[in-house]
Amino acid sequence: MKKANRCALRVTLSLIVSLLISCSQPETEFDRKRSPHGEADLIVNVAEPILPHGKHKILIYVALNGGDAIKVLETTMENDGVPFTKKNIGLRWTSTSRALVCLRPTDLADQGVVVTLGEPPSAELRPGC
Repeated sequence: MKKANRCALRVTLSLIVSLLISCSQPETEFDRKRSPHGEADLIVNVAEPILPHGKHKILIYVALNGGDAIKVLETTMENDGVPFTKKNIGLRWTSTSRALVCLRPTDLADQGVVVTLGEPPSAELRPGC
């Protein structure tokens, strides 16, 4: 009986830790860039983790023609405790219908998010920027 109680306790603690790790505070807008012809806004939001030294959520949205923002990608990024700057998260339009969001954590490999306008807009996470 004691073995079953320990197992149940481990499962419960694992679930609580998993929930705490996955939870984050509300999103705040980090940066926004209008497309070259003005038909879309590329928006990057950041949500800080609840636990210290946890991964930050990076959320990327596209708002077409002033409409509601559509989430095209959500990922995480390590942080060394210093607030992110535009050196860590860079946005730029590479053409009239494509944008690049470069994610540069302090001590880890860069990742790039290629955002493509369309119906619906889409995004793809790739290694490097």
